[in-house]
Amino acid sequence: MSTQTNQQYWQEQLEQCQALALSGAAYCKQHNLSYYKFVYWRKKLSECGVDPRPSTVSSFVVSDQ
Repeated sequence: MSTQTNQQYWQEQLEQCQALALSGAAYCKQHNLSYYKFVYWRKKLSECGVDPRPSTVSSFVVSDQ
């Protein structure tokens, strides 16, 4: 697996973990993943400026009333 493919795979895993609101250990156990690789990629991606959490945009409407 190329580094870019590996990075994309782990980015997806981290995003899914966040979306399910599971701890890293629980997510890895459910998906038969190595927790040590999970932690490694979480750290590596955050150091590269890639946020492993899905982006959320909050918006609201201001009324002039």
